[in-house]
Amino acid sequence: MATVATYPPTPFIYNMGSIYKGKTIFISGFIPPNADRFNVNFESKPWGPDIAFHCDFRVNQNVIVLNSFANNAWGTEERVTKDFPLKPKDFFEMTIRVEKDGFKVSVNNNCHLHYNHRMKPLSQFTHLRIDGSVIIKKVRHQ
Repeated sequence: MATVATYPPTPFIYNMGSIYKGKTIFISGFIPPNADRFNVNFESKPWGPDIAFHCDFRVNQNVIVLNSFANNAWGTEERVTKDFPLKPKDFFEMTIRVEKDGFKVSVNNNCHLHYNHRMKPLSQFTHLRIDGSVIIKKVRHQ
């Protein structure tokens, strides 16, 4: 397992190589007291142009928004409001696993989300971007 970064600044952008079935990203961090939102993206290049996986934690609204961005347009949002796993001043552990049919997200071993793949081939998505109101402690992948 490779440790990519420890306490990096945000926005954090990392070329993780192509995503593929079985690839797992581990993110640990802290939600600042004044946090409004932060997001995790798997992108084709730094800052797009295509985003296969966009996971937006809207801390100030207690909602998680999942989406993709292709051809200069966002897809249909999938909103998760049940059992929002984070609040300001929380430490968290997040796991994102690439599966055959989608992305499986776990936060603090409680919140389990699934987001179906909307874009292929997955191999074109090489960059991880984390941005917003979050303090990243560590990023690893395997």
